[in-house]
Amino acid sequence: DLTPDNHLIYFGRVMEDKGADIAIDVALATGIPLHIATSSIRGNQSQEFYDTKIASHIDGTSVSLSGYLAGKEKSDFIKKGKAFIMPLRWDEPFGLVMIEAMACGTPVVAYNRGSAAEIVNDGVTGFIIDTDEKGAWRKKGSWVIKKTGIDGLIEAVKRIGEIDRMACRRRVEECFTLPKMVEEHEKVYKKVLNV
Repeated sequence: DLTPDNHLIYFGRVMEDKGADIAIDVALATGIPLHIATSSIRGNQSQEFYDTKIASHIDGTSVSLSGYLAGKEKSDFIKKGKAFIMPLRWDEPFGLVMIEAMACGTPVVAYNRGSAAEIVNDGVTGFIIDTDEKGAWRKKGSWVIKKTGIDGLIEAVKRIGEIDRMACRRRVEECFTLPKMVEEHEKVYKKVLNV
């Protein structure tokens, strides 16, 4: 069943670079609850960031927090989300969490940082939003959502019903399966080595 519940999801490390506080702001602005799943292991969160930017928002209604999830519990958490919010403040080289979300049929709303635009097919498997942060390394894109920053994230969440959840799953099957990833890596290695 690919019918989501009416909540947004964020999972991963709770650190400033990952933007969990921005995801909370989006949830509060749209009135759609945010469910956060994260490990309490010290390396997975900045205690100061958590204490000052996250903790005061966790009320079990607008923003709820669960611990580390794995296996079926994790995939159930992901597939129930209306959208996965990934408002990165840094250029993450490979966002496996975006692939995990799409594999479960959950669209991704992400800032155009790091690998996001290579993983998410804008307007098909989610929305890519240009950050309004000065100095972001990526050029502005020609995305479906023209607003930038948090305004763009909010508009994307409001339009998330335009995304076909089966298209999210297909994207993973076409581009990110283990055999496909091995094949593509081998092509790059052969090119580099002139083989």
